[in-house]
Amino acid sequence: MAKPELKGMHCPFLRSMLSAAGAPAWDQKAREMEVEDLVKFVQNQPGDGSLDKVLKFFAVHNHGVGSRIQRAAHLLVGSGGRFSTELIGSDGDHEGGSHIYNPETGEFDAQQCRQFTSFSQDGRTMSVEDFGAAIVDANKRHGGSAVNALRTGQNGHIRPCQC
Repeated sequence: MAKPELKGMHCPFLRSMLSAAGAPAWDQKAREMEVEDLVKFVQNQPGDGSLDKVLKFFAVHNHGVGSRIQRAAHLLVGSGGRFSTELIGSDGDHEGGSHIYNPETGEFDAQQCRQFTSFSQDGRTMSVEDFGAAIVDANKRHGGSAVNALRTGQNGHIRPCQC
Protein backbone atom coordinates (compact mmCIF):
# COMPACT_ATOMS: atom_id res chain seq x y z
CA MET A 1 0.00 0.00 0.00
CA ALA A 2 1.41 3.37 -1.03
CA LYS A 3 1.89 6.21 1.40
CA PRO A 4 -0.96 8.65 0.71
CA GLU A 5 1.48 11.45 -0.09
CA LEU A 6 3.15 9.28 -2.78
CA LYS A 7 0.00 7.96 -4.44
CA GLY A 8 0.14 10.53 -7.26
CA MET A 9 3.83 9.86 -7.96
CA HIS A 10 4.13 7.52 -10.95
CA CYS A 11 7.92 7.23 -11.16
CA PRO A 12 8.78 3.81 -9.65
CA PHE A 13 12.26 4.95 -8.63
CA LEU A 14 11.18 8.13 -6.84
CA ARG A 15 8.26 6.39 -5.17
CA SER A 16 10.46 3.56 -3.90
CA MET A 17 13.21 5.93 -2.81
CA LEU A 18 10.90 8.23 -0.87
CA SER A 19 9.33 5.20 0.85
CA ALA A 20 12.69 3.82 1.99
CA ALA A 21 14.15 4.07 5.46
CA GLY A 22 16.46 7.08 5.58
CA ALA A 23 14.83 8.63 2.51
CA PRO A 24 15.97 12.14 1.68
CA ALA A 25 13.79 15.02 2.78
CA TRP A 26 11.41 16.46 0.23
CA ASP A 27 8.90 19.26 0.19
CA GLN A 28 5.57 17.45 -0.21
CA LYS A 29 3.62 20.65 -0.75
CA ALA A 30 5.92 22.09 -3.44
CA ARG A 31 6.72 18.55 -4.73
CA GLU A 32 10.42 19.38 -4.90
CA MET A 33 13.67 18.20 -3.38
CA GLU A 34 17.37 19.02 -3.42
CA VAL A 35 19.34 17.24 -6.16
CA GLU A 36 22.27 16.71 -3.79
CA ASP A 37 19.99 14.91 -1.30
CA LEU A 38 19.02 12.50 -4.11
CA VAL A 39 22.68 11.98 -5.06
CA LYS A 40 23.82 11.36 -1.45
CA PHE A 41 21.00 8.87 -0.86
CA VAL A 42 21.89 6.88 -3.99
CA GLN A 43 25.63 6.99 -3.20
CA ASN A 44 24.91 5.43 0.19
CA GLN A 45 23.17 2.42 -1.36
CA PRO A 46 24.98 -0.88 -2.05
CA GLY A 47 26.44 -1.37 -5.50
CA ASP A 48 29.21 -0.03 -7.64
CA GLY A 49 27.44 1.63 -10.57
CA SER A 50 27.10 5.26 -11.60
CA LEU A 51 23.36 5.63 -10.96
CA ASP A 52 24.00 8.74 -8.85
CA LYS A 53 25.54 10.55 -11.84
CA VAL A 54 22.73 9.46 -14.18
CA LEU A 55 20.03 10.53 -11.75
CA LYS A 56 21.74 13.88 -11.11
CA PHE A 57 21.85 14.60 -14.85
CA PHE A 58 18.17 13.78 -15.36
CA ALA A 59 17.05 15.48 -12.13
CA VAL A 60 18.76 18.73 -13.16
CA HIS A 61 18.49 18.63 -16.97
CA ASN A 62 14.99 17.20 -17.39
CA HIS A 63 13.20 17.92 -14.13
CA GLY A 64 15.15 20.76 -12.53
CA VAL A 65 13.45 23.82 -11.11
CA GLY A 66 14.25 27.01 -13.00
CA SER A 67 15.09 27.97 -16.58
CA ARG A 68 17.45 25.91 -18.75
CA ILE A 69 20.18 28.49 -18.17
CA GLN A 70 19.72 28.30 -14.38
CA ARG A 71 19.79 24.50 -14.49
CA ALA A 72 22.95 24.49 -16.64
CA ALA A 73 24.57 26.80 -14.09
CA HIS A 74 23.62 24.39 -11.29
CA LEU A 75 25.36 21.57 -13.18
CA LEU A 76 28.46 23.71 -13.78
CA VAL A 77 28.87 24.72 -10.14
CA GLY A 78 28.02 21.18 -9.02
CA SER A 79 25.14 21.88 -6.65
CA GLY A 80 22.34 20.60 -8.87
CA GLY A 81 19.76 22.88 -7.25
CA ARG A 82 16.21 21.58 -6.80
CA PHE A 83 14.10 19.32 -8.96
CA SER A 84 10.41 18.53 -9.26
CA THR A 85 9.35 15.19 -7.82
CA GLU A 86 6.07 15.55 -9.68
CA LEU A 87 7.86 15.40 -13.06
CA ILE A 88 4.67 16.33 -14.92
CA GLY A 89 5.04 19.59 -16.79
CA SER A 90 8.84 19.61 -16.59
CA ASP A 91 11.13 19.54 -19.64
CA GLY A 92 11.49 15.77 -19.24
CA ASP A 93 7.75 15.13 -19.14
CA HIS A 94 6.67 12.72 -21.89
CA GLU A 95 3.83 10.48 -22.94
CA GLY A 96 4.20 6.82 -22.19
CA GLY A 97 6.06 5.51 -19.18
CA SER A 98 6.31 2.17 -17.44
CA HIS A 99 2.84 2.27 -15.82
CA ILE A 100 4.31 0.18 -12.99
CA TYR A 101 2.10 2.42 -10.90
CA ASN A 102 -1.31 2.88 -12.50
CA PRO A 103 -1.60 6.52 -13.66
CA GLU A 104 -5.30 6.62 -12.74
CA THR A 105 -5.25 5.00 -9.30
CA GLY A 106 -1.61 5.16 -8.20
CA GLU A 107 -1.73 1.45 -7.33
CA PHE A 108 1.09 -0.98 -8.12
CA ASP A 109 0.53 -2.99 -11.33
CA ALA A 110 2.38 -6.31 -11.08
CA GLN A 111 1.82 -7.17 -14.75
CA GLN A 112 3.43 -3.92 -15.93
CA CYS A 113 6.32 -4.49 -13.53
CA ARG A 114 6.88 -8.02 -14.87
CA GLN A 115 6.81 -6.72 -18.46
CA PHE A 116 9.31 -3.95 -17.66
CA THR A 117 11.72 -6.23 -15.78
CA SER A 118 11.44 -8.99 -18.40
CA PHE A 119 14.23 -7.20 -20.27
CA SER A 120 16.74 -8.30 -17.61
CA GLN A 121 19.34 -10.65 -19.08
CA ASP A 122 19.99 -12.48 -15.82
CA GLY A 123 16.53 -12.22 -14.22
CA ARG A 124 17.94 -10.34 -11.20
CA THR A 125 19.46 -7.07 -12.41
CA MET A 126 19.07 -4.70 -15.34
CA SER A 127 21.99 -3.31 -17.31
CA VAL A 128 21.82 0.08 -18.96
CA GLU A 129 20.97 -1.68 -22.22
CA ASP A 130 18.22 -3.74 -20.54
CA PHE A 131 16.79 -0.62 -18.92
CA GLY A 132 16.88 1.31 -22.21
CA ALA A 133 15.08 -1.50 -24.04
CA ALA A 134 12.44 -1.64 -21.28
CA ILE A 135 11.88 2.13 -21.52
CA VAL A 136 11.50 1.99 -25.31
CA ASP A 137 9.05 -0.92 -25.02
CA ALA A 138 7.00 0.74 -22.26
CA ASN A 139 6.82 4.05 -24.12
CA LYS A 140 5.66 2.32 -27.30
CA ARG A 141 3.00 0.32 -25.41
CA HIS A 142 1.68 3.37 -23.58
CA GLY A 143 1.46 5.99 -26.32
CA GLY A 144 4.92 7.47 -25.91
CA SER A 145 7.93 7.81 -28.13
CA ALA A 146 10.93 5.53 -28.30
CA VAL A 147 13.35 8.48 -28.37
CA ASN A 148 13.91 8.60 -24.60
CA ALA A 149 16.31 5.65 -24.40
CA LEU A 150 19.79 5.46 -22.89
CA ARG A 151 23.08 4.44 -24.41
CA THR A 152 26.53 3.82 -22.97
CA GLY A 153 29.56 5.39 -24.55
CA GLN A 154 33.02 3.88 -24.98
CA ASN A 155 33.96 4.88 -21.45
CA GLY A 156 30.85 3.24 -19.97
CA HIS A 157 29.12 6.53 -19.19
CA ILE A 158 25.39 6.72 -19.79
CA ARG A 159 24.02 9.35 -22.09
CA PRO A 160 20.62 10.03 -23.68
CA CYS A 161 20.26 9.00 -27.29
CA GLN A 162 17.77 9.20 -30.12
CA CYS A 163 16.62 5.76 -31.29
